[in-house]
Amino acid sequence: MPIIKYPKKDIKPMPQDVLEKIKQKMEREGIDYSDNPEIKQEDWNNIKIVKKSKTKQISLRVDEEVLKYFKQKGGKYQTKINDVLRSYIEHHK
Repeated sequence: MPIIKYPKKDIKPMPQDVLEKIKQKMEREGIDYSDNPEIKQEDWNNIKIVKKSKTKQISLRVDEEVLKYFKQKGGKYQTKINDVLRSYIEHHK
């Protein structure tokens, strides 16, 4: 099962104005992330985007809140769930 890795030069840093908008939204919604470490620009520079080339259809039960969260984000929610699971595997090897 091949894994496609993108070169770091192809991964663009997150613009400062986008980071600021995220921070403002978190403050407006009263989201407390104080127990999570701050994501710094150097963290984005070291990120690895991994995409699988082949998928398999399955039936999977998830919490309603999980499904609602990914569907609200728009787009291909199943792909996003898969990407989160793939990232988990990569970071726990």
